[in-house]
Amino acid sequence: MDFESFEEIYKADENKQLNGVEVEFGLNAKDEPMTMIVAEIGNPNNRKVMRKYEKALESCRNNKKKRSLIWAKIVGESILVNWKGILDKNKKEVKPTLENKVLALVKYEKLFVDVMEAAQDSERFRPDDSDAVEDSEKNLENTSAGT
Repeated sequence: MDFESFEEIYKADENKQLNGVEVEFGLNAKDEPMTMIVAEIGNPNNRKVMRKYEKALESCRNNKKKRSLIWAKIVGESILVNWKGILDKNKKEVKPTLENKVLALVKYEKLFVDVMEAAQDSERFRPDDSDAVEDSEKNLENTSAGT
């Protein structure tokens, strides 16, 4: 069964879902934008990483510190794809290694929350308007061909 109504509401760009979109989180000490590349929650990689850590999450459900670390690993591996403009105390660029992403997500709980909110905002992962125009043109061609 085809649910055209849902298709319009929930249509997403698979590339954006997996590879992420740029989200600005403010300015750094050099007045440059701090940009996170955030993938959509529930993308195939995220589901795979969730399965990888499923037992670890279950085993530490009563240990908040360990649980936070595991969640940071999940987000660092599958949601927070990259970043730009993140500086250390010497105003040098911090590389977005998994270790650095996990450290930042654990240390700054608000960062973790902001990344997760961005990852859940389905509007960020919708196809661009140019994609929608192409789809509309294809639909018109198919409709015209059918009459």
